[in-house]
Amino acid sequence: MKSLFPALLLCLSTLAVAHQEQEPPALDLVRLQQEVTQEVGDASAAVVADALENLRQPDISIMVTKSRAEAEPRG
Repeated sequence: MKSLFPALLLCLSTLAVAHQEQEPPALDLVRLQQEVTQEVGDASAAVVADALENLRQPDISIMVTKSRAEAEPRG
């Protein structure tokens, strides 16, 4: 996503310059589509990596504390 915004700003600035010069903008739509697809794929991979990191097992001390608390009768 970090390079998606600069790519979009580049396109907008190209449009602005072309509009000032009264020329149609020359956009490489295939390259732009590839960049956007790559950025979306990278962002998706980052989300999955974060989710997997959050799913790792907690430290053993946390697990033991939870087990003891569950094993002890209340009241």
